[in-house]
Amino acid sequence: MSRPPAPAPIELSTLKDQAIGIIGLGQIGGSIVRRLMTYRPEITAYGMDRNTRIAGRVRRYCRWSTTLEDMVRAVDIIVLAVPVPAILDYLPRIADAVEDTGSERLLVIDTGTLKYPVQKAAAKYTDQYDYVGIHPLCGIERNGWDSARSDLFADETVICCGQPRANATRTAVELIRSLGAHELIMDAKDHDRQVALTIGLPHVLAYVANGAAQNVKPDPPLVSSSWQSLVRVTASDPEMVAGFLTYNKTEQQRILSEFRRQLDRLEQLLAQADNESVADTLARWQSPHPRK
Repeated sequence: MSRPPAPAPIELSTLKDQAIGIIGLGQIGGSIVRRLMTYRPEITAYGMDRNTRIAGRVRRYCRWSTTLEDMVRAVDIIVLAVPVPAILDYLPRIADAVEDTGSERLLVIDTGTLKYPVQKAAAKYTDQYDYVGIHPLCGIERNGWDSARSDLFADETVICCGQPRANATRTAVELIRSLGAHELIMDAKDHDRQVALTIGLPHVLAYVANGAAQNVKPDPPLVSSSWQSLVRVTASDPEMVAGFLTYNKTEQQRILSEFRRQLDRLEQLLAQADNESVADTLARWQSPHPRK
């Protein structure tokens, strides 16, 4: 698949000399910190994570914030790199912290898999902060600070859900490009509708397949590369996966119903031992997209 053209070089007119706080220093948040330290040293970065044991290691890359209030006081932008339920929990807490600290206008950006539930929730706090949702399409199933790397976003696409001409969205786009990525502006609802198919369904299939394997213990020689590819994403954080399935339940149920209908059709053909019809059906479903 061809990549979108590389983004044009930009002057960091908005981000230059700004302070950015990243909450959640796993693969995505940790990679943001590492990238900024490596390529944008003029940006001051603060980090915070529920795993406080990594604080000493993180200080090589950014300053450590012990409380949300401390971070709100210190930064111009907060990036929430945590699962969707935690993002929704942070939004009112950030609004309260802005009120308590008397901080100036803040921009909140989240990196979650879903955009519309967060966008809708953030709309309640427009007096306290601006909000833009982004979704990096480059994460893999590894978790934690040790899975982060400075080139994670290089030449990848990051979805941006915001008003195209809004100043907040421009700042988010500058951040995306600073990470070495390409932005794609999308409507939040349309984004989540597609996520139910392209991200939600593969995770459901992987976890269900692994659940079935618990009762059918295959011998190691029969654990093929096809099986390993199928269940690869079950190494993902279950809390994160549950969040983007649950908070997108209407779209996810729609996709699962369609999948169930197709699966029932295949099962009927198998019951009839109709090899030709099975082959024809599989041919219709064959992916037209070559591997990268």
